[in-house]
Amino acid sequence: LIANDADTPPFVTFISQEHRRVLGSISYPQAVFPDLSVDPSGAPVNHGMEQPVWDQPTHRFYISVPATVTNPNGEVDEINPGTMKVTRVFPVHTPCGPAGLALLPGQRLITSCGVVLDVKTGGTLATLSGASGDEIWFNPGDDRVYFGSSPVGIVDANTLKVLTTTLANENTHSVAADSENNHIFVPDRGAQNQGIGIRVYADRE
Repeated sequence: LIANDADTPPFVTFISQEHRRVLGSISYPQAVFPDLSVDPSGAPVNHGMEQPVWDQPTHRFYISVPATVTNPNGEVDEINPGTMKVTRVFPVHTPCGPAGLALLPGQRLITSCGVVLDVKTGGTLATLSGASGDEIWFNPGDDRVYFGSSPVGIVDANTLKVLTTTLANENTHSVAADSENNHIFVPDRGAQNQGIGIRVYADRE
């Protein structure tokens, strides 16, 4: 499942891993607003499709939608890849605009704005204060969620406690982790005329 947020309307596309071909798509006209503004690149800035995740037990995709006409605070949609249809919609009831999304143990979804949802019921389990970012990553190696932001935020996936970060104040919006050695990879886009690269962090405790 691949999300395309730059078209009007935005859409998601299903691609066969086996045959490497497009199987179908879902259009999201409900994520386009009449007062649509545009950034200098020509892309719309107040709608879109964001980070999807796959849940093996339910055989469903889940995807963050920052805002729709029905749910202006955002929503997480459950998608059946077999029928290529949205099967459930989990509204976000607090101002949020979810972008990143990760699946946690216990069939929980956490958004990049700190809202934690129950996959079974679609209900809100928690709303975390002090955790926000763009893309996010759950690392099963240390049971932490890493938020792509400056600085990188860290949340304990078991207690849902926001942990103090010691990661540097990078110019980033994404993050990744190696679950075998728990190294954290932070792309640094760099300031103007400065170097760009990936910084690697390890927990020394």
